[in-house]
Amino acid sequence: MTIKYRVEHEFIYGWDDAGWHDGVTGEPTLYDTYQDALADLEDFIYNENIAFDEGDIEDKYERNEFRIVEVV
Repeated sequence: MTIKYRVEHEFIYGWDDAGWHDGVTGEPTLYDTYQDALADLEDFIYNENIAFDEGDIEDKYERNEFRIVEVV
């Protein structure tokens, strides 16, 4: 049994897949390590918040809106 990690986002109905998908299969992006998932999550929040500051998107992301979970 191999453990992978997935990023989830908190929606108004609860936690769910963050919508990050493999471009080939359409399956949620899975990471081999927690650190890999965290690095992508931190990059995502950083880049999205730059876009917010530049007026390209309407909402700023907060780290507590996301979590990294183990999947088997």
